[in-house]
Amino acid sequence: MKVQSDWHQRVRAAKRPPRLCADCGNATERGSNSKRCAPCALAADAARERSRVRDPAKTRGYCKAWYRRDPHKSAVISANKTIRRKTRLKNAAPVEPVTPENWAERLALFGGFCAYCDQPATDRDHVIPLDLGGTDDILNVVPACGTCNSSKGAKNPLVWAGVPLCHEP
Repeated sequence: MKVQSDWHQRVRAAKRPPRLCADCGNATERGSNSKRCAPCALAADAARERSRVRDPAKTRGYCKAWYRRDPHKSAVISANKTIRRKTRLKNAAPVEPVTPENWAERLALFGGFCAYCDQPATDRDHVIPLDLGGTDDILNVVPACGTCNSSKGAKNPLVWAGVPLCHEP
């Protein structure tokens, strides 16, 4: 088998017709496997994100169908998420762990009310969720009502509500 020199490969690559963007017809970058040029790829990503935000039920349905189609791959992804979360928790030493005493102080600091609304607090909520890299220390835990805590889930509060905490400590 004859091995071509680097020069020959560059010459052959230069003679190949450029790959054209599927959306606008402009040439894409050489060596790119994308079917779109960079501006069209950014526009497509933005449109996909707008669609995801606009119709979360449709996105959820698509995700559920994907998980049903490929249960082995989805199990591997779930296992990997669990491993990453446990490793992150193991390696992230809390600054000040949550104890009954400092939780009572924290609850008193917020007046016994939810940090996100004015309802009485019934739960503890991690401001930066553990899934997003938050730690399980008192500086990251605030009182929350059950409704706010369950609807917030593993979201950042600014993303969840679009506003910062109502009760600043």
